[in-house]
Amino acid sequence: MTSNLRQAVTLYRDFRAGAHDSAPPRPASTPARVRRAIRGTAAWPVWEQPSEPDLLQLARALSQLVRFLHPDIVAAIVGDNGRQRPEWEVALRGRGIDPHAYLWKGCATMFPGVRRHVGAAEVADFHQGRRSTVTGALLLDDNHYPKQVWSFVLRGRPFQNFGPTGYQLAHLVDHKAYQNRGAKELVGSAASVMGQAGLPGLFTSAANTAYVSSEFLRPTDFSPLLRNLLQRRAADLYGGFCQLLPSGLSIREPVSKDWATSEFAWADPVGTGDYLALFLEYRRSEMERLMRAVSNPARKDLEADP
Repeated sequence: MTSNLRQAVTLYRDFRAGAHDSAPPRPASTPARVRRAIRGTAAWPVWEQPSEPDLLQLARALSQLVRFLHPDIVAAIVGDNGRQRPEWEVALRGRGIDPHAYLWKGCATMFPGVRRHVGAAEVADFHQGRRSTVTGALLLDDNHYPKQVWSFVLRGRPFQNFGPTGYQLAHLVDHKAYQNRGAKELVGSAASVMGQAGLPGLFTSAANTAYVSSEFLRPTDFSPLLRNLLQRRAADLYGGFCQLLPSGLSIREPVSKDWATSEFAWADPVGTGDYLALFLEYRRSEMERLMRAVSNPARKDLEADP
């Protein structure tokens, strides 16, 4: 049998056996002459980035499509924290949690002891509803708790896993230790420490969140100029009565007068006080439940409790 005939018979046999479906063809090896031509790893091209004037134009459009909480709402949370803080600090310390990571004088943290899940193991535990061994927290969360106040003051009820159409919640200053930009974005001797350890109290801080149009979410995630603008807008709204950051940290000044918050048209702050008392009662009740928990359940376990 000639080699060509033998190859044809083999191909036909493989076809009848379905081998063409179950075994993908082996990729051809790189020819020797091509391998010899490759020297090292070639870099991707470097493409042009937006200029500062480009970003300024984008910022002028963005500022009108960002929603911040009304200052009266944040002020009520700060005042209630002043009343609750001594008791909550003792309770957190008794559970091996550093209270200063969540509570500081004048803060707007809504649920001290609740932080975002970090890393593959914690994410898996959370989404599978497993009771995880959590460090430095009462509870892991996936942005459920930061949205509670928004839902109460805008809808009159607890958050129900859906938000305003076309908008997403954004944190203004990083709260997780992983890839934390505090050392670059903030001023003060504590900024480098924050970059290493994070500041989980910012996760549920009412002064550290805003709803941003989904069309602009990526730019505000990655542009230092846009992020700084929103951080300073929060400071304008709440800085008179709220300590947005712990002592020793502050937000950087604008790079030029063109970036002053007064140079932009801003959407009016949102939310009314109609259901504010109901929210404050809800959070006290939630904090009592969290403090009573023997272990550290994932949020789904906690919500299943009677």
